[in-house]
Amino acid sequence: MIDPQLIFEELVSQATKQQAKSLTVLHGVLEAHQKTGSRNFSIATIAKLSVEAGGPSASTIRNTGGFRFRQLIEAWAASVGTDRKLPAKSKEQGVPSDNELVRRIDDPALRAVFTQILAERRRYLAELNLLKSQKDIVVDRRPNVVEISQESESVRMRPANTPS
Repeated sequence: MIDPQLIFEELVSQATKQQAKSLTVLHGVLEAHQKTGSRNFSIATIAKLSVEAGGPSASTIRNTGGFRFRQLIEAWAASVGTDRKLPAKSKEQGVPSDNELVRRIDDPALRAVFTQILAERRRYLAELNLLKSQKDIVVDRRPNVVEISQESESVRMRPANTPS
C-alpha cells in the first residue's frame, strides 16, 4: 500500500518554496477528499476543491511544471485503490438502448408496436439531422396562382380528304 504522506514529504523536500506551499494545501484537500469516501481523484475534481482552498488550479496541475502535484494526486488515488482518471459510469446508470427496451417487453403485440414507434423515431431523427445540416433553407411564400387566359382560339374541324 502506498503511503501518500511519505510521497508528500519527498515532494516537498524537492519543491520550491511556492510549490511546497501549494503542495501542502493540495495535500490537505486530498486528505479531506479521501475521508469523504470519494473515489474520484480526477484533476478536474481535485483542482476545483484545491482552488476553493487556495491551492493550485487545474491548469497549474496539468502544466509541465505541475508534475509534483500530479504525483501527489496519483499517490492519494493509489492509496484508495483507484487512479487519477474519472471513474467510468456503470451501464446501469445510463438510458437503456432501443434493443434492450424491446427485449424487456413480454407482450408480442406491444413489442411490435413499440418497434414501429422506434423506427419512426429514427426516421424523424434522420430527417431532423438532415434539416439541421442545411445552412440556408429558402421558403417560397409567393401565392401559388395559375392564370388562365380567357381568350381561346377557335379550332375548325375539316373533313378528311377521302378519295372518290
